[in-house]
Amino acid sequence: MSLEYFKGLITGTFREWVDDNGKTYSAALAYYLVLSLPALLLLSVSVGSIFLKSKEIQDLIFNSLEGVVDNRIIGLVNLLFEQIPEVESLSITALVSLCSCYGALATYSGI
Repeated sequence: MSLEYFKGLITGTFREWVDDNGKTYSAALAYYLVLSLPALLLLSVSVGSIFLKSKEIQDLIFNSLEGVVDNRIIGLVNLLFEQIPEVESLSITALVSLCSCYGALATYSGI
């Protein structure tokens, strides 16, 4: 592969990006990414609460933290684990967040 090939590749890519209105698409992608972040956060908290309620995982986390952090921090993590709500399946907020993510993706793909 010669230098001329790479030069043509770079200039061709830039020309196509300008012709396809790349600035608008990149701004739209950034906008819908920011809109979907709260939904992804809700989804990850809902899914995480299902797994973090497991006593085995909590013990594994506590064993990993011992000797690394202060006992006060371990106490705070224990307090957080006690505050995890009882969730047996995905909550309604997780479903709403999935719908929100799907809506953002569908809107972006329609641009």
